[in-house]
Amino acid sequence: MCSRCQLAQSIEHVHEAALEIRAECQSAKPIPSLRVSFPSAFQRVLVVSYQPKQVWVEPRESPEITF
Repeated sequence: MCSRCQLAQSIEHVHEAALEIRAECQSAKPIPSLRVSFPSAFQRVLVVSYQPKQVWVEPRESPEITF
C-alpha cells in the first residue's frame, strides 16, 4: 500500500460523521439568551448561533452588507 493510501486510511477513522441538527426560533420580543440541554449520548456538541440582519433593497440601490 502506498504512503498516501495509509495516511488516508488512518485519517478516515479519526472522526465520526457529523450529525447536523437545525432549529429556528422567532419571537416578537428580543431573546437575550437561552439554555439548551442535550442527552449525554451526544457527548460533545458544537453549537452555532446567530441572529440574521434583514434589509429591503429597492431597485437600483446597492447597499453595503456588513458582517
